[in-house]
Order: sequence, then structure tokens, then C-alpha cells
Amino acid sequence: MEITIDIHLHGKYSRATSPYLNPETIAQAAKIKGIDVIGTGDFTHPLWIDLFKNLEERDGLLYGYGSRFMLSVEVNNVFEYMGRQLNIHNVILTNSLESAYQILDVLKKYGDLSKDGRPNLKISMMEMMDILKGLNRKTEVFAAHIWTPWFSILGARNGLREIKEVIDDRLLAVETGLSADPNMTAMTSAGDFPIISNSDAHSLDNIGREATRLDVDDISYDSIINAIRSKRIVKTYEFYPQEGKYYYDGHRSCNIRVHPNQNNICKVCGKKLTIGVLHRVIDLKDGKTRPVHKFQYIIPIKQILNYVMNSNKIETYYKALIDRYGNELSIYDNFTKEDLYNILGKYGEDVYRILKGDIIWEPGYDGVYGVFRLKNDKIIEQLKS
Repeated sequence: MEITIDIHLHGKYSRATSPYLNPETIAQAAKIKGIDVIGTGDFTHPLWIDLFKNLEERDGLLYGYGSRFMLSVEVNNVFEYMGRQLNIHNVILTNSLESAYQILDVLKKYGDLSKDGRPNLKISMMEMMDILKGLNRKTEVFAAHIWTPWFSILGARNGLREIKEVIDDRLLAVETGLSADPNMTAMTSAGDFPIISNSDAHSLDNIGREATRLDVDDISYDSIINAIRSKRIVKTYEFYPQEGKYYYDGHRSCNIRVHPNQNNICKVCGKKLTIGVLHRVIDLKDGKTRPVHKFQYIIPIKQILNYVMNSNKIETYYKALIDRYGNELSIYDNFTKEDLYNILGKYGEDVYRILKGDIIWEPGYDGVYGVFRLKNDKIIEQLKS
């Protein structure tokens, strides 16, 4: 059977997140988006995990509000390596509330868990893995958004060239992040690990903006983990990498966006550029050919509607599309020109063209999201969180 998962997101106790993120609203958004198993996010935060403690536990998942949750949390591992300090974001998964509370109790020794839903932990990845596996061998860790310049295992700021410099084969998978896709990742040794995609959503609308479709034996924690580890990945839904806010090199303060170059210096102020994801992939590609699962570029439907129309009826049109297709991911899989014309009228042509990829990008850089336009059309800035 095939299911779609999004197991990296955040709740209202993480920094820079929507106050409307709670278990019930996350469940509702997951249903609208077409997510079969959604991450809890932030389970090490004492207030956040308590919101889930009365949900039904079954087969390693939590059931409530009409959804299935997998216990997940993103952490920032802060540790010394080769004379420098590394900051690496990782996502922890576990299969019971009891296990989650045990993890919380141990990890509080390494950082203030109540300060942020995504805590800073002064512990290496290897030491953390040893502790987690000692508590519960079924607890898993995957590397989050592995390419972004800040706080990622292969990001430019950390300067690592191999994942296995700091962690071993117990790492479950690597996550592409919004500024990379599976093809880019498979060009490097990171592609030796399973490659998954998740939304890393900080707001309800962004749930499912990236997701992973798996071939599983049943809907359970064990089956999902086994499918990831054995690379039974049917497809992933991906941001266009150019839309990601770290795709190109650049310097936001000077409005400088550049394709990877050699001097890495801002031509306006003379300071160092923020090295983007494309640059890092080019630097680390190893010439090996690795199999890559199917993937599909998507742009959130509301973002598309916002581009093509200046109307207060966006929510009405969005609901009409959801009613027709069942959920948002199904729109990308099954849309037809006839349906879009019937539902959206004069806007159907432009939406169809965008869904077909008839667009041009101004790539993202140094924390600025990329923006698209239809070919032969103007650019409209998109607001995201």
C-alpha cells in the first residue's frame, strides 16, 4: 500500500512559528493537504508533548483529531569537531509517548528544552545516537535539510564534506530541504542514504509543501521506518530548488544574487557571500551514478492562486479544487485542463500553465525565497513563512 508522510514540522512553541499550530489544526491541515501520517514536531518541549498525551497509541503512532501522528522533533546538535564548532539540525523519531518522555528526560541535561520547540543540545550526533538507541532501539534520527548554509550537516558554514565524518550508518535518511532535490543530493555521497522530503512547516498552509510517498506493508511506525530504510520511496513532492531561500550564493543586505562563482565576495560591500546549496552540491559531487526515486515539483496551490488573481475569492476557489480532487496533493497528481477551466474560469489557463511548469524563476539566495513568473509575465513577490 502507498501512503504519504510529512514528518518534519513545528508547533506553536518553536521560534518563528504560527500561534495557530496545535495538534487539532495540524491534523485538519494534513487531511486537506493529503498527508496520511503527519509528524507531531517538537516533542521534547514539555508543554507541546503534553498536548498529545491523551491521544490513542496504536502500532507506534498516535491517533487523534482524525489523523495519525508520528512522534518527531527537530534538534540542533552543537559540538566541537576538528577544532571548530558545528551546528547540525537533525530530526528524532520515536514510537511511543513513553519513549518520548524518556528522551525528554535525558536530553534536558544537554540543553533547555522549554526555551524552544527546536532545542539547542550541546551533544555530538554520535553521542546522541548512542543515548537514543540505548533508550529504545527503535528510535531513529535523520539529518534535516542537509544542504542549507546554516545548521545542516553538509551546509557551507559547517564545512563538512562527508556525512560519515560525524555519524555512522545508523542515520536513517537525509532530507533534501527546500533548496535541493533528490537529483542534486544523489550527485554526492549523501545519496548513499535514503533521500526523503518533508515540509519543515512553520505555519498551517505550508504543511505538505514537501512530502514523501512510501510503499508500506501497513500503516505503522515500524513499516514506515522499514520503507524508508529499504528505500521503498515511491516519489517525493518537492519545492522547485530555485524557490528555496538558499539556492544561489548571495548577500541579502546588498540585494546580490549570483550563480556559484569562485571569489565568493560581494561586489557591493566586499564581505563574504552566503554560499548557497547549488554551490555546495557542485563542490561535493563525486561523479558516481546513483539511482534516484521519482519526484515531482510543486508550488502550493494558494500561492499559485495568489499569483494569477487579485481576488478575495482565493479561499472559495481553493475549496472548490479540494472538493473536486479530495486533497491538495491529489491536484498535482490528477489535474486536467478541463477541470481547471470548469472550476477557475478565466484563471484556469494560467493555473494549468504553472502546474505544468511553464514558468521562469528568480532563484532564492541568502534567506530570500525565489519568485516565479509565467513565461512572458511579470514577477509578483510571494509571501511565505
